[in-house]
Formats: sequence, structure tokens, C-alpha cells
Amino acid sequence: IGEVAPAVEAEVTEPVKPQAATPGPVTLPPLQQPLKPRPLVTFIISTFNRRDVLMETVDHIGRCGLKEDEHEVIVVDNASTDGTSQAVREKYPMIHLLQQGFNAGPVSKNVAIRSARGRYVVFLDDDSYPMPGSVHRMMKHFEAEPRLGAAVFNITLPDGTRECSAYP
Repeated sequence: IGEVAPAVEAEVTEPVKPQAATPGPVTLPPLQQPLKPRPLVTFIISTFNRRDVLMETVDHIGRCGLKEDEHEVIVVDNASTDGTSQAVREKYPMIHLLQQGFNAGPVSKNVAIRSARGRYVVFLDDDSYPMPGSVHRMMKHFEAEPRLGAAVFNITLPDGTRECSAYP
């Protein structure tokens, strides 16, 4: 057992009276890095045990033609057991990662809507990504037609054919 330090006696003094503030410039601490500004676009992706596919998708989002401060990415991990969440945290620390305790499938994207800060929200599957310039074209359509409430991208498969299951 360690030794106990003896108590230190301190002299009790009168409380210090506050002094009047002297006029003059106030020295402020240096400014910190500002928070990321509100993005134009929020990409929302849900995934389940598809770590490598998701990581490739997120890489492609970075090449869609938007500047880094113009978009944010929210990933909903549906209780993956393949290290998806850890891989996202390590490679993309600025991504907003939401971890579910169960697999809710694509419906889990709805959980992310509350966290979305972008003016436009783009829902992606973990194996789909926008081609360069496509998001800018989409935004132009919304700006030209204020009553427009939703848009769908053309889905082009690796063999060049188009997938129509993405349309409502």
C-alpha cells in the first residue's frame, strides 16, 4: 500500500474583489477551423456486408464532379459483420456513419434523411454511383423547374445496357 501524503495547511485570506474592466482591445483565442459549410448535395447509401463494394462507390462519389465542400455522404450500415463500419471510419472519417442494430434493407435510408443537410438528397445503392457531371445536370433541372420534387438517374450496367428498375 502506498504512502498517504500529509495534509497541506493553507492560510485563509480575504476573497479577492473583482476589479473594474479596463477599456481596450480584447484578445481572443485564434479561430478554429470552421465547420464544413452546408453542402448542396447529400448522398445517402445503405449497405449490409458489402464493404469492398461500398468503398468503391464512395471513391466514385468523390469523382462525380462536385467539390468536397459541395457534398456530404451518409452511410447507413445495416448491422454488417464484415468490417464495413470500421473500414468507413478509417478511410473516410468525415462520412456520417449511422449503424443499425439490424438489417432494415434499403428502407434504412429513411433513417438518414433526418441527418441530411444538403439542399438536394441523392439516394444510392451501395453498388451505384453518379457519373461525372450527372449531379450538376440534375441540379440544373431542379433550378429550372421549381415544382420538380424528384428525379431518377439513368442506370447504365457494365455491359452498356440500361436498367429500368430504378424508375418509379
